[in-house]
Amino acid sequence: MADKARNASDKPSSRLRWDLAHELGHLVMHAGKRTGDKETESQADIFAGAFLLPRRALLREFPRRDRIDWASVFALKQRWGVSVAAVVRGAYRLGLVSELQQTSAFKYISFNGWRKREPGEPPQERPEAVMAAFQALEDDGVCPVARTAAAVNVSEELVLESTGHVYEPRRAEPAPMTQAPATVLDFAAAKGRLRP
Repeated sequence: MADKARNASDKPSSRLRWDLAHELGHLVMHAGKRTGDKETESQADIFAGAFLLPRRALLREFPRRDRIDWASVFALKQRWGVSVAAVVRGAYRLGLVSELQQTSAFKYISFNGWRKREPGEPPQERPEAVMAAFQALEDDGVCPVARTAAAVNVSEELVLESTGHVYEPRRAEPAPMTQAPATVLDFAAAKGRLRP
């Protein structure tokens, strides 16, 4: 997990939200443990589903019908900012659709080419509070990206990408020169002093 970086620019927002919630699941449940096996990945997915699709809300809002109501599924996608696949998976997890309905839904998703890109993607979110916190830390002389990455054992790239690539460290003003700049070495003159 520590080596994974998510590129916000080429992932749909619903998939990026899922990936970030999945990685948060690893941070919460598997701190200091090796991840990547089937069990820890499944646990992180269950965490992401519970985190992004609240149980009570999904039980209340998912339509109970003989067939999947795709207009309703897309409305839930917009409401919760997750993929239609995540909505269907969540509905199955809560017993709102049968295994046959879930299988049929995933075939429909594949048939329509929605495995990688779905219509109706919600806009990318920008974590404003994180940016304000980073700026406050930097004002206090702390390097927030490096410190955050080290604290949660992830790459600085993941910290930047998960915060939307909008963090720009403030550049310190160059200190005034107190001494004359170093002279440039005259290679032609020095060449005569060098021995082969």
